[in-house]
Amino acid sequence: MKKRAALALISCLSLSVATTSTIMANEQKADFEQTELFGEKYSVKTEVTDNNVIYETISESGERNVFIYDRSSKTATLNGDDIELRIEKFKDPNLSRTNVKMASTSYTPVYVNTQTISFNDIVTSISAIATLIGGVISVANLIGLALPSIAGVIGDWAGAVGLGSLAAGWYCSGGFTYNLYRTTGAVQLSGALNPQIAYRYQNCSVNFAVKGKSMSYNYSQVGSWWYASNPY
Repeated sequence: MKKRAALALISCLSLSVATTSTIMANEQKADFEQTELFGEKYSVKTEVTDNNVIYETISESGERNVFIYDRSSKTATLNGDDIELRIEKFKDPNLSRTNVKMASTSYTPVYVNTQTISFNDIVTSISAIATLIGGVISVANLIGLALPSIAGVIGDWAGAVGLGSLAAGWYCSGGFTYNLYRTTGAVQLSGALNPQIAYRYQNCSVNFAVKGKSMSYNYSQVGSWWYASNPY
């Protein structure tokens, strides 16, 4: 399929991302939320099922864009066209070495690996950009990253560099990098029947680049502990 779409904007996605968190907990269909991007009103909806993450926008002028992430194949499309979306893992040897130096209790975090969600593509319209970045944030939210503040940071940057007046056809790239940690020993989380090893994400950073303009932001908030393996 023909590739299309790409990178960053969003000035008011914090509300939609917060809504996404609720939907992900309940796995139910969302209603449209109203937001405004570069002076144009948008209706935004996120739906999470066992198989997909679906992020849909409709602009005031009637342009509709739909981002779909397949949770099984870990692939994504925008309006049916493939997006170059990658989710990768690697070990940071420096962080691995810190594991043996720390005094530990059961809750002492132990580094497991570093993971990335990244994408590369071509800007086709401002509405498509908003849909793509909102979709990628929804995928990141699905795996346990708390991102409302990142949405605001990206929105501020997008406005500062003038993405609202950006013409189509520019190559874009971006993504999130974050570390997975586990507890040293089995712990008892709220609602659990028995103690188990728990996991969480922390040390998230975000970067985007378009038309020679780039941003990088380190996000200090630590995620909550959860049980089982990688949730996405």
